[in-house]
Amino acid sequence: RGTFRVLLSFGDYLHFFRRASNTALEEHHDRALMDASSDTFLNCCMGFPARGDREQKEGRVSATATVMTPEVIKEAVPDAKAVLMLREPVSRLFSDYMYFNRSGKAVEKTADTFHEACSVAVDLLQKCLSSSWGADLGPQFVAIPGGREVIPSFANWRRCIDNGQERDAEHAAPMSIQLECPVEMSVYIYNLRIWTAVFGDDLSVVRTDDYHSNTTKTMSSLFEHVGLRQPTETEWPTLDQACSGSNGGGCNRGKKSHSESVRKDTLELLSNFYRPYNKALAVFQRNEAYNWF
Repeated sequence: RGTFRVLLSFGDYLHFFRRASNTALEEHHDRALMDASSDTFLNCCMGFPARGDREQKEGRVSATATVMTPEVIKEAVPDAKAVLMLREPVSRLFSDYMYFNRSGKAVEKTADTFHEACSVAVDLLQKCLSSSWGADLGPQFVAIPGGREVIPSFANWRRCIDNGQERDAEHAAPMSIQLECPVEMSVYIYNLRIWTAVFGDDLSVVRTDDYHSNTTKTMSSLFEHVGLRQPTETEWPTLDQACSGSNGGGCNRGKKSHSESVRKDTLELLSNFYRPYNKALAVFQRNEAYNWF
């Protein structure tokens, strides 16, 4: 939380799991060892430099992402299972904005400051995506299957997300670092395509809406996905209470949706921005439920 950042190596990351892994092996053979960091999915393209001659044309892919995060995970843990729970984009973005302090300044956050931050972010990103594009870099925009709408190509998207609007590439920084309200993090389609290509059937995707509306059914399918036994009839109430108990369990079930807390013009702005990406996501998942707007 806040702006404090520490750069860790992959070895440092693995060290976090050493104690839990040893305990699981020695004492608990029926439990799964997990990492629930949202950044694992959101920053999947900010990976590791590849070894060998995998040079790409400048602008086609991030200079630091020739090896993607899911590839590293699958290489380290071939039998790993992944579960992705996707939240309605505006609600996720507002929660992110209220929780993190990316500016490093003591600023009171309100629906008005959220609107201002979103307006700046959407304008900046849209301008970058529509800016000059070399013909040798491939298509700038691609059509959504089965429709006339288009979304930026992956190369165009990564160009803007990784380098923002900096004119001097040497001093360019990822857009999520530049912006107080990283609207791009609620665009799921690009990262999901990468994770699906690497994990295949080892990836299970669910919506938070479905989890909240039927926790038992959703969790049952996830237990099966990761290879855990189904809870007994006496265990299910305890699991459900972890979500619906007095502390909320972080689930916010029955509480006011974050998207209901934003201004109407903010919701309209973000709905229009996310709509084509959500449509592409719904087509990719073959599920219209991902068309949140």
